[in-house]
Amino acid sequence: MSLRKMLFFIGCIVAWVFVLPLFALIVLTSLVAYAALSELGELLLGGGEPPLDNSTARKIAHRLSLGG
Repeated sequence: MSLRKMLFFIGCIVAWVFVLPLFALIVLTSLVAYAALSELGELLLGGGEPPLDNSTARKIAHRLSLGG
């Protein structure tokens, strides 16, 4: 086995064992932080608009489907 093939093999092992799990950990951490900070912002800044009830949603859908 040549030195070049051995270095490529070792590089692949390092990528699978260290780099990919580290990348996955960074992505998951950023997603959790984004979700937590958005919830915190929602709590601090107050909730948005109240959710629509079914009758209002039906009226809006009916108006949109009729085009006016």
